[in-house]
Amino acid sequence: MNQINHNLKIYSEDFTDSIKASVREEITETRFAHVVRVAEIAKEMGRIYAPSYVSHLYLAGLLHDITKQKKDEIHLELFSEFSFSADGIPKEAYHAFSAPFYVRKYLNIEDQVILSGMASHTLGGKDMTPFQKILYAADFLGSEYAKKSSEWAEWFQRTKLNLNFGVLLKAKKTIESLLEKNASIHIFTIDTYNESTRLLQQDNK
Repeated sequence: MNQINHNLKIYSEDFTDSIKASVREEITETRFAHVVRVAEIAKEMGRIYAPSYVSHLYLAGLLHDITKQKKDEIHLELFSEFSFSADGIPKEAYHAFSAPFYVRKYLNIEDQVILSGMASHTLGGKDMTPFQKILYAADFLGSEYAKKSSEWAEWFQRTKLNLNFGVLLKAKKTIESLLEKNASIHIFTIDTYNESTRLLQQDNK
């Protein structure tokens, strides 16, 4: 992921601005503020962990919640249109899987790096790429919860030092929140927690 790929598409500032304007029309101002924070954090983390993909990460950050506030029927229509099975996926995570289909259909974005990052930003997954990990961690660090925490600066700096810390942090906070609600925990999130724990322990040896 950190190797320079000269075949990468370069996203211009004008294109990015047009995407930002499109996203703004689909979500509330509060949600828009969140996606901009996520995009900025993802871009900064990208300079460290995936320098060839900085513009891709910024776009993925802007786009990741574009269907967050859509009704269930919109998600289900997109799943049906793109022959995707949502069996076992909690409704709270529908947007992570419908958003890539939405941007393919309405914004003509087919970049698989961006789409895969968007799809895994909520539940995580096993063997995530650095790109996916960055967006996953940035989604938490850009949340209102994290923003208001007195620990935000420490979390941010530790993620800059080790991306697996940021991934573990989000997985742990997600699991804690679901346990408090007596809600089920998706296997992708459990896999993310277990793998990031293992990798962080390995890094600290």
